[in-house]
Amino acid sequence: MKNLSSLAAAAAIALLGFGAAPADAQDTEFGLSGVNLFKSCLKNQSGTRQECACVTGFFAGAMDKDAFMMMSVVAPFIDENGEVPDIDGAQAAAYAEQTRQGMSDARFDEVMGIFAAGEEMGDYADDICVPVGDAN
Repeated sequence: MKNLSSLAAAAAIALLGFGAAPADAQDTEFGLSGVNLFKSCLKNQSGTRQECACVTGFFAGAMDKDAFMMMSVVAPFIDENGEVPDIDGAQAAAYAEQTRQGMSDARFDEVMGIFAAGEEMGDYADDICVPVGDAN
């Protein structure tokens, strides 16, 4: 099973929430960001469905909404080794999301700093979510 912390520095994975929610509550930008991060985790073979769901929920709860949503647009650019082969595409997506959110340059820099320092948070997510993924 791959270590999910390598993805944490660039992007993370997010869950829609716990329990059943009304259909209209599930169709939010935040929820769709979670779906995008979850699918990126699966596509990159970063973990089982259970692990990806767990890590998605972990980061959704651990991060501010704007940072989480920023991760959702960067995550698809991360490969199975935690690398970003199309850095220009990832940067363009991040800047487009900054504009879409109306995020200030200072906040954008802060969010990028969170991503760069994400190894510790990723390790913590692994401590929780790898056992969850193994619990069948």
